Amino acid sequence: MARKINLDDTIVMADPTGLTQGATALCRNVSGEIAVCSSNALGVTLQQAYNAGNTIAATDVYGNIDFSLASGNARSFTVTNAGTATSTLIIDDTDSGATHNAINIESAGTSKFTITELGALTTSGSIVTTGSGNNHRSHGLTVSANGASITGGINNNSVVFQIPVQSPVQQTYCVRHDSRGHNQRHNRYQNQ
Repeated sequence: MARKINLDDTIVMADPTGLTQGATALCRNVSGEIAVCSSNALGVTLQQAYNAGNTIAATDVYGNIDFSLASGNARSFTVTNAGTATSTLIIDDTDSGATHNAINIESAGTSKFTITELGALTTSGSIVTTGSGNNHRSHGLTVSANGASITGGINNNSVVFQIPVQSPVQQTYCVRHDSRGHNQRHNRYQNQ
């Protein structure tokens, strides 16, 4: 039969540093008994954990840092910048080796959208722009398949650009600005 020892005075223990470490924390329950602690018995919040130290060093020993938005629930991972920081999210790849993807968006385990640490963007989907803002690219735009569909017109601010058209007779349109700033199209033909 289990027996209890009732202590009405202070318990003094020697320094336990030299003893074998245990993996079970002990707490005092509502009956005044020493028992195994419940999960997060001290009620530590994420804010308190952050205050105690705001860095995590993820290693191969302990694996990735994973957040799962549970199936059957309508939850999101949100970041709110209510302060004055210039950047809300910063990804800084400091490895000096191969170029890595800074962002990799997958669908069912297959990459669909990536941005490398050097800023190169690759997508298997479409890029749709809305609003009144301008989209700039200083090094050209490459369309590798199915052509480019442009419904909003082309605003060309350079002196000349060429659009090759594949046909039995190679035809190139050359567009130039006249003195009034209007575009004039000139045809060039070259037999294949």
